[in-house]
Amino acid sequence: MANHPYAGMWVTVDGHIRHELLPNGRVTTSAFAPAIVELIGAKAAEYRGVATALYGFSMFLGGSLGSQIVGSLHGLSFTTFLVFIAATFLVGAGLTLLSRALPD
Repeated sequence: MANHPYAGMWVTVDGHIRHELLPNGRVTTSAFAPAIVELIGAKAAEYRGVATALYGFSMFLGGSLGSQIVGSLHGLSFTTFLVFIAATFLVGAGLTLLSRALPD
């Protein structure tokens, strides 16, 4: 048996190989992106296109602004950085609760 760089594979229910798993246990964002798109498709039903577009936009926005936000926080104390991260999570939680309160 030849040495293989992968420890296993992540295979979806329909048999598609999504990602090869490395032996050191690392998992990258590329392993989760297909699963999130599948989850969006399953949960959004007839709004699948809108939900997928919103997810893509949020990924683009995070990739575009993330490094600039981190750069602007450079030089601040670690406590200030953690407060910023906590505030970001609270805004996300608030938006999630708001979206659940809206009528269908």
